[in-house]
Amino acid sequence: GLDPKYRDARFNKASVLMAAGDYAQAKRELAAALELDPDDYAALVALGVAHRGLGEHKRARAKWDTVVKRAPRRSRARGDALYNLAVLAMDFGERDPAQARTALDRYLSELERGAHPWF
Repeated sequence: GLDPKYRDARFNKASVLMAAGDYAQAKRELAAALELDPDDYAALVALGVAHRGLGEHKRARAKWDTVVKRAPRRSRARGDALYNLAVLAMDFGERDPAQARTALDRYLSELERGAHPWF
């Protein structure tokens, strides 16, 4: 019974659903939140996680690539997207060691340059 315009509640509900393993419902909630704010980079990262949980790896990668391209360089969402791209390459069916090393090196390189405010 959420107010359709209450984006934060949808994001929080999606977080709980993903923690419970219900990626399909989380995906619906995040899509609804993104309709209200298509530039919510945290929601795009989370939607990528929902896609990954459903085995939709190409869609997950597309969401995270979008965040890396559009989000401010020193944003948490961009760092989260870079990290998730590395994890996707390491595991979740891709298991591409060269791509994983490149993605993780990129993430760590930006981290060392102070690109992520939480470290």
